[in-house]
Amino acid sequence: MLSLRYALRALARRPAFGLIAIATLALGIGANAAIFSVFDAVLLRPLPYPDPDRIVMPWEYSAEVHQRLGFDRLPASVADFTDYLRRNRTFESFASMRTEQVNLTGEGMPERIGAVRVSSQFFDVLNVRPIIGRTFTPDDETRGRLVLVAYSLWRDRFESDANISGRVISLNGEPVTIIGVLPAWFQFPAAGELPEGFGFTLTPVVWALDVFTPVQQHNRGGKSIAIVGRLKAGVTPLDAQADLGGIAADIARESPATNAGWTIRVMPLREQLVGTVRPALVALLTAVGFVLLIACANVANLVLVRAAARQREICVRYALGASASSLVTTFLIESLTLSILAGLAGLAVASWMLRALLAMVPASLPSIRQAGLDWRVFAFTAGLALAIGILFGAVPAWHSARYDTAEGLKEGARGTVGGGRKATRTRNILVVVEVALAVVLLIGSVLLIQTFVRLTHVDTGFRSDRILTMEVTLPKSRYSPDRTAAFFQSVVASSSTLPGVDAAGITSSVPLSARESLVPVTIEGNPVPKPGLELIAEYRVVSPGYFRVFAIPLREGQPLPDAPSVNQPPIVMISETLARVGWPDGNPIGHRVKLASYWQDAPWYTVGGIVGDTRNASLDTALRPQVYVHHSSDAKEQMAIVLHASGDPALLAAPARAVVQAIDPNQPVARVRTMNEIMTAAIASRRFHMFLVGIFAGLAVTLAVVGLYAVVSFSVAERIHEMGLRLALGAQPGNLLALVLRDGLRLVAVGAAVGIVVALLLTRFLETLLFGVHARDLSTFVLAPTLLFAAGVLGCLAPARRAMRTDPAIALRSE
Repeated sequence: MLSLRYALRALARRPAFGLIAIATLALGIGANAAIFSVFDAVLLRPLPYPDPDRIVMPWEYSAEVHQRLGFDRLPASVADFTDYLRRNRTFESFASMRTEQVNLTGEGMPERIGAVRVSSQFFDVLNVRPIIGRTFTPDDETRGRLVLVAYSLWRDRFESDANISGRVISLNGEPVTIIGVLPAWFQFPAAGELPEGFGFTLTPVVWALDVFTPVQQHNRGGKSIAIVGRLKAGVTPLDAQADLGGIAADIARESPATNAGWTIRVMPLREQLVGTVRPALVALLTAVGFVLLIACANVANLVLVRAAARQREICVRYALGASASSLVTTFLIESLTLSILAGLAGLAVASWMLRALLAMVPASLPSIRQAGLDWRVFAFTAGLALAIGILFGAVPAWHSARYDTAEGLKEGARGTVGGGRKATRTRNILVVVEVALAVVLLIGSVLLIQTFVRLTHVDTGFRSDRILTMEVTLPKSRYSPDRTAAFFQSVVASSSTLPGVDAAGITSSVPLSARESLVPVTIEGNPVPKPGLELIAEYRVVSPGYFRVFAIPLREGQPLPDAPSVNQPPIVMISETLARVGWPDGNPIGHRVKLASYWQDAPWYTVGGIVGDTRNASLDTALRPQVYVHHSSDAKEQMAIVLHASGDPALLAAPARAVVQAIDPNQPVARVRTMNEIMTAAIASRRFHMFLVGIFAGLAVTLAVVGLYAVVSFSVAERIHEMGLRLALGAQPGNLLALVLRDGLRLVAVGAAVGIVVALLLTRFLETLLFGVHARDLSTFVLAPTLLFAAGVLGCLAPARRAMRTDPAIALRSE
């Protein structure tokens, strides 16, 4: 208790030191606690399912498709899933799921909601039990359409009806029976957790039983089935991959036309949910770790300066009989008091930072939203504070043990001696470390900024300004293909006449909206492609107005006709990339193609025109072959209406919605967004990473410059007698300015050199986050140290100018 009272009195005598040290450490500790809470929620916290390590997701894989189109995982066909289900020997339960969006009608206002069709074992795989009712059983496959609903839908739409089990509702115009309500925490698969390109763009609130017809069970085309399975006890994911891989090889031998070259990859569920987030989180945790190290180096310098100022006091205590252990205890208690106060302040900083961070989290990173300050974060913060306290107590204790008591008690000895050359060297080393860490963070930040800038300047091939998009899904039970085509034709015609509309069209998929549709392309007259080497293209169903809305140029041929002739073969528009790949030595106009495999029966289309390439999947993927067919040739129930406005596109939302309601009042309009909003969402995760790393890099540079300023200032104070003597002997003030700047910037140069070497080793781990810039980009490795060097000049300038103004008489008299 005596040592604690002494430590508190010592801190009270120098409140500025305590406040600066606590504030500096609180920033570092708080940033680390906030990012650790995210890291813990995403990567460390157990998934909310029993035995989650036994849950895996198998995905089909083709090296050829991966190389050509960039997909490292693809869903399975219904026939493939059926074979995996029947033949596997390593799974306790095995289920399929495929996404859909449905219209909920008859229960208030029509509403479009996210849904997932799942096979009967789905909830057995996850081992989830409803709070009301039951889950699916194999016997349900003959009992009509059954669904379970999310807690949120049950609460908001059905007013928490306790007797909801057995209630019949209307989805897409068809009656379905609710058999249960799922727990409030259950949302799998939430938007962003599965590859969005295959339709998993909305968090589902309805889980419907999926029943495959005999025809579907033999269909190996149309890969749309995601698979999730629970392993048997003692089985590893590698065992399951070998098991399913053998089945995939058998299927490839049995059906080479559709499955040659395809195998399967088994991913643990956690890896599937957070695998794309892990590199960014590791980068952020590393960044805040560097910030904490810089903060610690700053405070260590303060502690060393304070210990040097107390040299005479320490020597007196040694002379009066104090033991080394008692002084070590005193230093430890002082530093632990500081670190504990900094830890408490750091929790407040972490709470503020976490709220700000969660407000910026893009929808594509749903797992981060689970982060919070729980007991694990408190334990992490407490451990960090204690470790820092012990470290800062050991540093001054180590230096004080080397003081010369007799020298320190001499009349001329002053508290600003600085502990000698060893203490000065230690302070300089700490500054070098700070600068090196700041350089690494600054290089990483500049790389991410370049990535973001390059993404925003990618040539998409279409215009995005003043475009409004909205989605409509028609129920198959009420709309035949002819009625579907007529409905959307009426929508386009009526929308075109709205005031402020320059062009109107429809499309099966809006660019960059994370919805993929791929088809094989067979060119008439070409030889049979080798299995697995088929020409594959992105597929869009559009109206002619689509090209006018997005200003996609016609390169050759004729535009898509407004009303295709029933007496002429259907027309297909192709992209420049498809024309170049499919007809490397000829003109494709007038040639016939089939949008199916060579051996499949499908209608033939005539290439009517070539349009410009567009980036439909994402901004950072390579251009792919693309085909466009008229919506009357393949009437899709789910389409997006796209309008180009002469002014603000948001003002068209209400009139366009009214157009749809006038044609069919029961059809809800969903996902009303401007194209600029879609573009912003496409780069949201990149912006998020860039912003956070940039903030931490800025904080690191600031702390490094402050540390440099403190060391140079103290060095000037230590050398005040030397400065006065130099001036007395005829030195010019400019000489002192150059002397101080040279000494300070030498530390910056050494730190920058060390930082560049460390960055060369670490930036390769950022490669998955970069686009259009190499991890070892020369300009970045020049720019970042240059920026820090300029900041270092500012940090050294104030103490250097102070040295210039030294009065020789006062300096020599003080000695």
